[in-house]
Amino acid sequence: MKKLKHIILKKNKKLLIITAAVLLSVLIAVVTIWIASVRASRAEIITEVNRFALKHKLPAALVCAVIEQESSFNPFARGRAGEIGLMQLMPPGTPGAPEEWARIHRVKCPPAWKLYRIDMNINIGCWYLARALKRWRRYRCGTELALIEYNAGAKNANLCKPDTFDGEVIPRIKIVSTRKYVTAIMTN
Repeated sequence: MKKLKHIILKKNKKLLIITAAVLLSVLIAVVTIWIASVRASRAEIITEVNRFALKHKLPAALVCAVIEQESSFNPFARGRAGEIGLMQLMPPGTPGAPEEWARIHRVKCPPAWKLYRIDMNINIGCWYLARALKRWRRYRCGTELALIEYNAGAKNANLCKPDTFDGEVIPRIKIVSTRKYVTAIMTN
């Protein structure tokens, strides 16, 4: 009886090892295919930037400067607060561009994995940036205010709003990291 149990255990162990190896191989293949499908060269990213900048009536150079600052053109970039992809969009379930985009377009918020897709990330990021630029268009430094909103939210952009439409913005930015962010993008 003990010998029979030993044989059964030995066969089950082999079967378990083979099953685990097959599952691991399948997982590696799926991940490899997924990475290959979203990996893109800088030229391919810029092609998408041009497409969505045109769609949302944005200067492509501004979008490229945001992407450079946010992710250094790395589609797999992940921020400290969970931001995702090229334009560092907040993940579903947290306030940010994807949640607002989904609410405005009356669609379900895309899951986190879809935000790594270059087209999805750039489309939502451009939509959000264009909306902020439209909000601040009357200000001489409207681009700076839109970048503050993109980086730190509308509430912080309102705190930096100058008293007059032609007033300066950058000196009014109290958050040091946001001031550096806006200055770097405007320089690029």
